[in-house]
Amino acid sequence: MRTAHGGDLIEAGERDFLHALEVARKQGTRLFELDVLASLHGWYTQSGKPNPHQRKFQSLCDELAKNSPEPVPVREARALLASNGSRD
Repeated sequence: MRTAHGGDLIEAGERDFLHALEVARKQGTRLFELDVLASLHGWYTQSGKPNPHQRKFQSLCDELAKNSPEPVPVREARALLASNGSRD
């Protein structure tokens, strides 16, 4: 599928996620970053592409999981990682 500007929709979707990830990192919003990484994880899984952000996703999950009680987004992200295994 192609956009009106000739770009691939898949590439445009990936760019949008990566932009959101950049914004989250600049703002220092760790849970928003986790949400974007979880969305990227699902996107890469569905597209069949390797996830270059897998290690960062796992690392951020582990870091945020140290909080007590563990925030719901962290539990959901850890479950997502567990259900899809470690794809790099």
